[in-house]
This record gives sequence, structure tokens and C-alpha cells, in this order.
Amino acid sequence: MRRWSLLVLLLLGSGCSSTLSTDLQDPAAVADAFVRAYYVDTDLQEALQYCGGLACKMIRDEVVLREGQVITADTRRPKIRMERKPVSQSSETPEGLKRFFYRLTIQPPDSETFFRQVYVKVRQREGEWRVTQFMDQEAPAE
Repeated sequence: MRRWSLLVLLLLGSGCSSTLSTDLQDPAAVADAFVRAYYVDTDLQEALQYCGGLACKMIRDEVVLREGQVITADTRRPKIRMERKPVSQSSETPEGLKRFFYRLTIQPPDSETFFRQVYVKVRQREGEWRVTQFMDQEAPAE
């Protein structure tokens, strides 16, 4: 029993770290980490660490809306799988801008699976890549 308690404390402690484990020099890694934090883990504070500009404002607004909502280990959460889709960066895409598309497969407990498409735009500022815009919409089943 004591071993399990220690393991739980270690796991909880590792999730509370404010240091980024993602290389901000890699735009794809930043986009992946943002989508994982925001959509898969529903961790708005983690997602904020990868944002800049309008994306930060959107998440801060959502933090205010979620105040008082408690998510615990007992909260039933959907199983979410993310997949980055290949996208060609157009020759007209300005330097320091990258776009990424994702497909989310969402499996809620006791309900039908559904899909979302996610669009993420990252910009390079002062040598670091940050998510500056994101949106999602319904996606058809494949």
C-alpha cells in the first residue's frame, strides 16, 4: 500500500511541473504538445505554455468560464486519440509560419465515437514557436 501511495505522489508531482518538456525550436513538436494538452488532457494551464497572441486570449477566457468546475480521477472522461495529418506548406506561406491539421477520435464512455478536425497555426517569434491560432470542427467518419 505504501508503495502505491508513493507512486501516486510521484505521478501527481510530475504533472505539476511548470517546465516545458517540448522543444520550442520545433514547430511540429509545439503544435503536438498544444493539441495533446488542450484537447486530449484538457489541461489549459499546460496548453497556455505553448501559446502566443490570440490563442492565449482564447484559453484564458476558457479558464474563466471553467472556474469552479472540478475534474477529479472519478470524472468520466472520453478516450481521445490524436493523429497529425500531412499538410504541405505552400510556397506562399510566410517565413516563420506553419500550419498543422489533426484528426481526433473521441470515444466517450457509453456513447458513440465521433471525430473532430483541428487546425493549428504556429508562428516563430524571438526564436521560439508558439501556437497563435487554433480551431476545431466536426469531422466525418473515415
